[in-house]
Amino acid sequence: MAAIIKTIKPAGGGDYTTLQAFENAAQTAGTLASPWHAECYRGNLGSLSIGARTYIATPSAHPYFYAASGEQHNGKLTQNISETAHISAVGGTPGIIIEYDIATNYCDITGLRISSNNSIAITAAATDSSVGHLLNRLLIEVTGNGGGTNGGAIRMSITGTTPINGLTIRNCNITMSGNATQAIRFYCGNGSASTDIHHNLYLYNVGIQSTGTLTYGLRLSHNSSTFSYYPDTTIYNVAITGTSITTCYSKSDAAIVATGTHNLSSDATAFGSANLQLSKTQAATWTATNDHVTPITGSALLDNGVDLSATAISPFSVDILGQSRPLGPAWDIGGVEFPAVSAPAAELELPLRYRVITRQRRFISSFPYEIDPDGI
Repeated sequence: MAAIIKTIKPAGGGDYTTLQAFENAAQTAGTLASPWHAECYRGNLGSLSIGARTYIATPSAHPYFYAASGEQHNGKLTQNISETAHISAVGGTPGIIIEYDIATNYCDITGLRISSNNSIAITAAATDSSVGHLLNRLLIEVTGNGGGTNGGAIRMSITGTTPINGLTIRNCNITMSGNATQAIRFYCGNGSASTDIHHNLYLYNVGIQSTGTLTYGLRLSHNSSTFSYYPDTTIYNVAITGTSITTCYSKSDAAIVATGTHNLSSDATAFGSANLQLSKTQAATWTATNDHVTPITGSALLDNGVDLSATAISPFSVDILGQSRPLGPAWDIGGVEFPAVSAPAAELELPLRYRVITRQRRFISSFPYEIDPDGI
């Protein structure tokens, strides 16, 4: 099986200039034997509505959208957005809409930057038997109200009588700078089955920072009925901070299961055990440069995470920048693995897309070189 790579170059010279033009073709042109993948280059890719393919997606044949090497956001909001593969959502239109069914299983969106102004960045609707979806290494910035009461950065609405194993968000950083209701919301509608249905979602190494007013950082909710759907969520190494967040971690019903460890908040609401709490002062100075929600030196985020390289669902061992985890004695919390660079990196370009980065590595002085196979 060989995927067919199509290039999306907004400035021209590729197969398509917008993601939606690619998607419209991929829904019928791609096959199980030769799925279409979207390799995205710098510029505004346009909004995207992902729909069903003509084949049933599998772990090796599925919708895949990713930023090309050298066209990624580098985790920096201060980087000129025109230099990155990005989606800009304005005027109430979501940046990405994912129509979930078995024909779009394992949908993977990796490495893009998404900017939204008074619009939700990503919205999805999951149905029966949806599995495997991944939002990975995304840099999301939301200004304004995030699309209203049901908006924010990411919203997933779940229906169906068969439990889903539906969505993993990992290595993403989200900044909220307006007045919004929530950053991430997992929501289940009214149940129609003859028993309660518990769906499964996963949140790993996500950093959420609000510099505005936010009601919820993470909101798990459902409509109560005789038999209900529950957005049960596993949460590890997640950080939610801000000086004006009403509740960092919230669920509407005690019956919603929220498990996990090593989460951090600027209040006392973090789910799970082995959790940490930042002071309001430290939360405010956490990202002085407003870049990739980077922890300051001495932050509680450093070396206080749990290793997820062997987790049963969506294991990984890099951060939002593609750096290996850990760079210190233990994983960091949030999207960025803090390298503790003491001086600007000296870079030497080598063949085969490898480079050597000279840096002062935390706790390791005898080997000051780090190999970066992704070349980013």
